[in-house]
Amino acid sequence: MIDRYLRAYESRPSRAEAIGDLTRLCRLEGRWPLAHLFAARAAVIPRPEDILFVEMSWHEWRALDELAVASYWIGDYAKSREYCTRLLDGGKVPEGERALIAANLEFAQEKSAPAHRPHPPPPPRERTPPSDILRDARTLGVLGS
Repeated sequence: MIDRYLRAYESRPSRAEAIGDLTRLCRLEGRWPLAHLFAARAAVIPRPEDILFVEMSWHEWRALDELAVASYWIGDYAKSREYCTRLLDGGKVPEGERALIAANLEFAQEKSAPAHRPHPPPPPRERTPPSDILRDARTLGVLGS
């Protein structure tokens, strides 16, 4: 599966969707160093000039959100906090996602606070996968029909 996402990214490196979905896959599998690596790349891909079938959410906020979560899990709480703050201040995150990002910001703030509580806070909550993720993967040619 990873190879298919990488081939899709390789064929259109100006698009963040394939590498973003690869990041998401690595996150769901708990492969945090890989999720961080791929999210870091996806987060710096500029908005493409393409106009057809572009998931702008990957370019506007989702890649940075994945990077915030992956940063938390590799222990870079300061970066996780920074990315969550940028997301919340950026004006691109849909209202339905803001509470989750705010909760992730709290987790990162608690972890980077000087005095830790005796019990660590729960990890950032995972999103329910969008119902159209398989359709999108097929559209990108990542999955067969």
